[in-house]
Amino acid sequence: MRARSFNHIPPEIIDEVRQRNDIAEVIMECGIPLKLAGKNYKACCPFHDEKTPSFTVSSERQMFYCFGCQVGGNTITFLQKYENKPFIESIEWLANRVGVPLPTQDQKSKEQAKKRLNLEELNRLATKYFHRNLLDSKIGTKASIYLKNRQVSNSSIRAFQIGYATRGSKDLLENAIRKGSSKQQLLDVGLIKDNENGTTDRFWDRVIFPIIDERGIPVAFGGRVLSPDVFPKYLNTASTVLYDKSKTLYNLYGAKSAMQKTRQAILVEGYFDVIRLSQEGVKNTVASLGTSFSKSHASLLKRFVDEVFIVFDGDSAGIRATVRGLNHLVKEGLKVRVMMLPDGQDPDTFVLHHGVEAFNERLAAAMNLVEFQIRRAVETGGLRQIDVKTQVLKDIADTLSNIKSRIELDQYINYTAQELDLDRAIIWQELRALGVKPPQSNKSKIKTKPNKTSLNPRHSIEQQLMEVLFQNPDFISIAKESFSFDDFKHPIFSEIAKVLWKVTEAKDNISIQDLVDECNNEEIQNIVSSFALTENNVPNPKIRLEGCLKKLNQFVLLDLERDIRTTALAEGQDDVKTLMELVELSKRRKQFNL
Repeated sequence: MRARSFNHIPPEIIDEVRQRNDIAEVIMECGIPLKLAGKNYKACCPFHDEKTPSFTVSSERQMFYCFGCQVGGNTITFLQKYENKPFIESIEWLANRVGVPLPTQDQKSKEQAKKRLNLEELNRLATKYFHRNLLDSKIGTKASIYLKNRQVSNSSIRAFQIGYATRGSKDLLENAIRKGSSKQQLLDVGLIKDNENGTTDRFWDRVIFPIIDERGIPVAFGGRVLSPDVFPKYLNTASTVLYDKSKTLYNLYGAKSAMQKTRQAILVEGYFDVIRLSQEGVKNTVASLGTSFSKSHASLLKRFVDEVFIVFDGDSAGIRATVRGLNHLVKEGLKVRVMMLPDGQDPDTFVLHHGVEAFNERLAAAMNLVEFQIRRAVETGGLRQIDVKTQVLKDIADTLSNIKSRIELDQYINYTAQELDLDRAIIWQELRALGVKPPQSNKSKIKTKPNKTSLNPRHSIEQQLMEVLFQNPDFISIAKESFSFDDFKHPIFSEIAKVLWKVTEAKDNISIQDLVDECNNEEIQNIVSSFALTENNVPNPKIRLEGCLKKLNQFVLLDLERDIRTTALAEGQDDVKTLMELVELSKRRKQFNL
């Protein structure tokens, strides 16, 4: 059935606009995080408050319907209801999105829309041209051998439409002109360029990677050299009317289905990283193609995922600058985790050498963005320098200033204060300078009782260690190797640690029930139950474990220093041996600050 005509827009044009705009993509572009549920998508309804998703979108039928408030319609009516756009504005917005010229548009707008459609078609033809070259045994042998040596499968070559730009500097230009394209169109789409040698192809003797936008349309190309003496190694299409690198992610179209299912995206740096991971079954992988991460990139990912894993090459340059770009993700409300690879390895080489299971294990242990910033400073020894520590705090405050959740922000402030050995007030001072307002306390309504059982700093760290161990029993063996239960100062915690250490000697796999069963003391049982059921949502329990053990070992060594001094003073000893013992203990204690 044809659509009705409106303001001189023929019904066939309205039909075309509807058909070329996928309703699920449009709704996600409007900021509704749809999740795939069978063959349809679901979300909490944008038209009424609800906790259980009842808003359903069908790409097959191009319709939406809420079973809660009974609102429904198609792509156009969604924009009318959600964006409060009149019918004509909705049609114009959708038409501009896919480059369909409307009769109501002025001549210039129609020409621009037509030009865009022609350039998109030219890129489709170029994609097929490059791909055919690669598959032609007379032309693409060299490129095929290169890809085979890099263990790129034939299925990946087809899936990513990988191609080959031949050695001739004008091969594509001449082929496209013969088939009816103009030189200006080829210039506009970035396939050729004018230089001192005249007009030549932009890509020659390179493996070609089509860059597909989220609609499935090739908007640009990337080329990798086959000869080691040719530079640059990688060459991308320059900015065009179709392509803006700050708004494009490689493989977004291919990865979005997996991203919607997992609600996670893995962000890497290059073409081969994406292809390798996808080939090994990690389908939710995209690449930023060497450009700094932008607000538009974050908005793109927000449409499909809730969490983004950033994978840095072992020798990545400019990590601090990259992290600043990742704050856009935090501002969008996305969870951000960072995974570092060994020096000299990228995801492609790492998976080839160690396997995808090893990659997934590292991914599971990825740190959140704040932990990553602190860990890098600790590993480089920078926190011992005041100026470096100050800069680290500023960088972390920049990240924290983008967190919208007050609970999450408060948790990260506590974590940062503990790891950097700073007062919370110092961190809030940096946050206020960035425009973050501290929470308002309502003293007239909320009366707090004094905490009679408040813990001193050492006991507090012992409690944090206990909580981590009870919520992550696998960590008990790690703690046991580097810390004795006798070294706990709090008597209850010492008794609990004694039980933990004892249980791990008897069993390889332990449960919380095993621990409770071993506790005969009712008070200890209550505390153990509290530890087991308290959900502190520690950002990275492994990092918390290591931090607690470091600080507790510092306390133990400090106790030894004090004992030696006290004994020396009491017995009147002031010999070289005592002095050397103190110096050695001081050195060991300072090592835990690294």
